[in-house]
Amino acid sequence: MKTVSLTIKGRVQGVGFRYFVMRTAMQLGVNGYVMNCADGNVYVEAEADDSVLVQFVDLCSIGPSRSNVEDVVVRELEPKKFTDFNIRGF
Repeated sequence: MKTVSLTIKGRVQGVGFRYFVMRTAMQLGVNGYVMNCADGNVYVEAEADDSVLVQFVDLCSIGPSRSNVEDVVVRELEPKKFTDFNIRGF
């Protein structure tokens, strides 16, 4: 089990990005959360097996059709032991 944070930059707010990330996480069995940031980015903390996280990051790099992802910064974190995936406020 590995835990990472993603900072997703580009046109990622107001386009259903958080819901896309939540649906993707639930389909892949990723636990954690997603939230909008005040600077216009989207922040994710995700926990799953390495191979699943690779798929998850790849899909987040594409995003939903109305988004335009310019960059995804991935950082490894200490394990958080999330039990589900949800959307959080700022």
